[in-house]
Amino acid sequence: MMEELELRQDQLRRWTKVRHQQAFDEIKSLIVGLSLQNMERVGERPVEEEERENRDGRIKRGWSHSTKLEFSRFDGEGLKGWLLRADYFFEVAGVPVDERVKIAALHLEGKALQRHQGFIKIKGNVAYEDWETYVVALIARFGSNAFEDLLADLWNLK
Repeated sequence: MMEELELRQDQLRRWTKVRHQQAFDEIKSLIVGLSLQNMERVGERPVEEEERENRDGRIKRGWSHSTKLEFSRFDGEGLKGWLLRADYFFEVAGVPVDERVKIAALHLEGKALQRHQGFIKIKGNVAYEDWETYVVALIARFGSNAFEDLLADLWNLK
């Protein structure tokens, strides 16, 4: 009887030890997840993620967690300033040239978004790869010398 009791206690100790280890591992996993969420909210990344190699082989460091990078929205007005801010953003964030059109497209509104959709229909997905060609098309449509879209203005008069 005493041996059975000791055997049972030993089994309970092992089971308890396993359960405690499982609980500890789960808590540790939750803490890591919360820590990552907190870093994302603050805009901070671990050093391993901050260092990235540029196309020319130089290592770029991310900005400090106190600097928040925001990409300006564009609706067809103020093209010159928007392009300047976009170029600054791409430089600071280290955005590769072949990803710039896609990132810019996420921040288009109104007439600029409509123009983008038409441009992509005509050029296809190749249009996403060439930022300079895209900028030329934007300047042709929204630059200070561009003609007004009279048909759109007439349509809006209704």
